[in-house]
Amino acid sequence: MAKRQRSVRLRILLNPGTGIGPGKADLMEGIDETGSIAAAGRRIGMSYKRAWLLMNALNCDFPQPLIEASKGGKSGGGACLTPLGKEVLATFRNMEALTETAIAPELARLENLQKLHAKRTPCKPKDQGVNDDHLNKAPKPKAEAKPKRKPKPKNKAASKTST
Repeated sequence: MAKRQRSVRLRILLNPGTGIGPGKADLMEGIDETGSIAAAGRRIGMSYKRAWLLMNALNCDFPQPLIEASKGGKSGGGACLTPLGKEVLATFRNMEALTETAIAPELARLENLQKLHAKRTPCKPKDQGVNDDHLNKAPKPKAEAKPKRKPKPKNKAASKTST
C-alpha cells in the first residue's frame, strides 16, 4: 500500500470573489515556464477555456495585469507574467512555505491521532446519522418528448389559397 502524502493547500481571499490559490498559482507558474496559456493549462489538466478564465480573473483582481497575452494564429501568440505577476506568484509561494512550516507540528500531531485510531473500523454514513437513502434510489426515467408541430406557413396569402 502506498503511503499517503500529507498536504496543505493554501487559498488567500483578498476580498469577496478575489483571491489566489493553488490552481491560479500553478497556472501562473506554467505560463511563466511555457509562455503559453494552453500549454500551462495542459500541464495541470485544465482546459484552455478554464485557464483563460482564471487568467482573466487574475488580471481583474489586481489594479495592473499579472499576465500579458497576445493573440495566437500563424505568428503563434503567447503569454508571460508581468513584473507584478512574478511578484504575486513569488509572494504566494513564500506564503505556502511559511504556512507548511508553521503548522508542521500540529499536522504531525493530527497524523499521530489518526494512526492511534487506525485499527478502528471506518464508519458508514448511516452510522453517523446521515440520510443516504437518496443514493439507493434508481434514477427517474426521462419524460417522452412531445411530438413536433408542423411549422406555420410564412406567407398568409399562400395559406388562404391552399384551404
